[in-house]
Amino acid sequence: MLTEPQILVAAPSRPARAASATNYGSALGLVLLGLFLVSTVSEAALAPVGRGLALLGFAILTFVNAGAAIGVYMGAALLFSEQHFSGQGSWVDRPDNFCLLFLTLYLLMGRTFRRGAGRFGRTAIAVGLLLATGIGHLAVVVGLYSNELPWFMRMFGIPLAMFVLLRRARLWPHEINSLLLLVAVAGVYASIMTLLEVGQFYDFILPWWIGDPQLNPFYGSARIGGVPMQPEWNALVISLSLCVLLLRLDQEPPAGRLLWSVGAFLCMAALFFTFTRAAWLGLVLGGVPLFWQRSAARGVTFRRRVLFVFGAIAFGGVIFFGPSEALQSRTTDTGTVFFRFNVWIGGFRMLLDHPLLGVGYGQFSRNVIPYLGVFGSIPESPGLNAVGTIAHNTTLSVAAELGLIGLGLYIAILSGAFKTAWTAATAAYGPRGQSWVAGFTIIYLTNVQFVTAHELTPNLLFFGLLGAVAGLRSSQIDPMPQPAYGRFRP
Repeated sequence: MLTEPQILVAAPSRPARAASATNYGSALGLVLLGLFLVSTVSEAALAPVGRGLALLGFAILTFVNAGAAIGVYMGAALLFSEQHFSGQGSWVDRPDNFCLLFLTLYLLMGRTFRRGAGRFGRTAIAVGLLLATGIGHLAVVVGLYSNELPWFMRMFGIPLAMFVLLRRARLWPHEINSLLLLVAVAGVYASIMTLLEVGQFYDFILPWWIGDPQLNPFYGSARIGGVPMQPEWNALVISLSLCVLLLRLDQEPPAGRLLWSVGAFLCMAALFFTFTRAAWLGLVLGGVPLFWQRSAARGVTFRRRVLFVFGAIAFGGVIFFGPSEALQSRTTDTGTVFFRFNVWIGGFRMLLDHPLLGVGYGQFSRNVIPYLGVFGSIPESPGLNAVGTIAHNTTLSVAAELGLIGLGLYIAILSGAFKTAWTAATAAYGPRGQSWVAGFTIIYLTNVQFVTAHELTPNLLFFGLLGAVAGLRSSQIDPMPQPAYGRFRP
């Protein structure tokens, strides 16, 4: 029997703690991205202080919310593009290198001791074999001290290692929430910078080097390179970020949908002004599973869904052949089409001569010259026989440079990444998760069939996010609030 009045205070529930961790981690992550961005205003005065504080905060954030830390690293990798720093540099030039080092050490060691780590799986074995064979062959062909090794690490090493580590790390749902939020914000930021570049407002663009015509090869061009300073990579980064943003939009309550809808509109507008045909095609194809699932959930009939898809394609055709001079120059530019056909046929002939191990990573342009020429009705591309070119197709590039062995491992990695992410997303988000993984994968694969995916940021976004989703802990382990509009708020 109680003799004095007592107040019983209940301990915070796990969902409450998770929501609080999401808010704090996301807020700190946004502050750190802001510090990195502000540090680009004046390289001489603000870079050391701003980036030093950001790196210190990143070390703390990694222990507080690993998902938010991963999002900050992805944003920093986009911000400090190798187009400006050639993939190298000090901590002042490339602070994302130090973020990667600290994050990797934590995922390898600290995460294992703090929580039960997941398994590596067969995909990790394929990753290890691809990296070992690729680097080993590269060492034999040109040596490990060549420029191709950093290129190899940006295309394969870092993104694939992040997939394996993030799958094994088994992030909590609230950490995934923070990661998706920061990626979506980075995509909106890249879109805003693209639109500012469209209007030639270089004085308002950060980082400052985007407005330097000596550093930005697309300065003043009709095609906008954006933060990566390359239209194809700018379009792919925004496309993948838009896919993440749509997942958030689908899960938001009505009050929060307006803000994310504005962000989605900015991404769509920026994608248009990149004038990248592969990105437009990827958006159409990737949008089909996203639209199909959402419309089916709302009871739209099969016939109406088919009509809507055809209507969207017709509307896209009107835009595609609209009055824009820059747009017409891209849509009627058959020279680049024939150029790719020349390169692809030459690359296929090169593969036939080096079927098992290929010619070595980064050696496509040096070896393709003898295989180029006139192929039937395809006009010859002048100049290629003198200087060579990269494959402009990731699948062909992998096959020709790493051989059929490397291509088989690469396909096994793509298949394994998709399947594991599909399974985990289905358990976490239901049919919405399935359609999201399908759309996200289609967008990436469509784009890289027209470029060689040697840029770090798009590969990091694709494999990193699939790895994080593939290792997502189930809601039974870490339950999140179950609002009426969805199972989770990613």
